[in-house]
Amino acid sequence: MQKQQSRAAAGIADIGPETHRESNGSATPAAPQPPRKWARVLRAFIDGKTLNRFDAYRELRDSCLNTTVSQIEGRGVTILRQDETVSGHFGPVHCCRYWIAPGSLQRARELLGLPTRVPQLQGCPATHWRQPHEP
Repeated sequence: MQKQQSRAAAGIADIGPETHRESNGSATPAAPQPPRKWARVLRAFIDGKTLNRFDAYRELRDSCLNTTVSQIEGRGVTILRQDETVSGHFGPVHCCRYWIAPGSLQRARELLGLPTRVPQLQGCPATHWRQPHEP
């Protein structure tokens, strides 16, 4: 009886005399989780995208890009920004355009578990970085 109580305390379900499985409170296996929001935004930056708050909502369903950028920066990645004005339904809207600093690419790839060295094609640079254009 004590053995069963210690198994229960350890989170192991008793299925039979010699068969045990970890119990997570559910009979069904855990479904794979989609990438977290900061990881989706960081991946977009690694892929060379520049985003403002409207792009982020439309493409990634991120409704608070400034907070997500802050979370990414807290993980050691430098995000660059530039003020811009975009047209809105009721007139111009002032916002920021964000993109990753080229020097932070390696750290960003490490955070997402991606290879840190990108193979170069002969005669082509591994990445092509451009500054966002002026509005």
